[in-house]
Amino acid sequence: YLIFAVVSFLLKVDFAHAQTPIAREYFTFHNLVRNGSFESFDQTQGIPAAWTITDVAQVSLLSDPLQVKVGAVTGKLSGPITLTQDIRDWKGLEGSTVTLGAWIKGSSGDSVKFYVDDGISRQEKALSLTDAQWKFVTFKPTTALSGSAKYLKVEVEIVSTATGISLDGVMLSQVTKGVAFVPNP
Repeated sequence: YLIFAVVSFLLKVDFAHAQTPIAREYFTFHNLVRNGSFESFDQTQGIPAAWTITDVAQVSLLSDPLQVKVGAVTGKLSGPITLTQDIRDWKGLEGSTVTLGAWIKGSSGDSVKFYVDDGISRQEKALSLTDAQWKFVTFKPTTALSGSAKYLKVEVEIVSTATGISLDGVMLSQVTKGVAFVPNP
């Protein structure tokens, strides 16, 4: 009976319009990254739209539903390669904390670095992959964006890979209460 009562209560809660700070924190977020799931592709340049890529030949898109995590396609990256995006809507974030997140899948021994750069400080997180399972990884820089930031840029660098790394759902969000992505988008 207790389980039935809890399930009934949860089904009646409108989380999207909840007024408690916890509910807003868990369900409201603005992704500053454009085309983080690589759905739009610039056919003339051969790259995902809104991204700059160091080696176009190292990028392919997969549409196999078993390989995709977000949307209809996933970026398959052979290394070494760096994907960079200049964040357009960064004004007003000076002095704020941000979190970069992404779904990633690679093989044991593959390595990736995430960067957040504001023109004053470039912070990074290195990650070694251990299995071929999708993982949502996050990087929260140790310091807030500079109060005199010149720009905001995110980078994902594939340092080394044996079979290629799948990347999907790249996100950047301002952290207002310590939680950006809960539990995994």
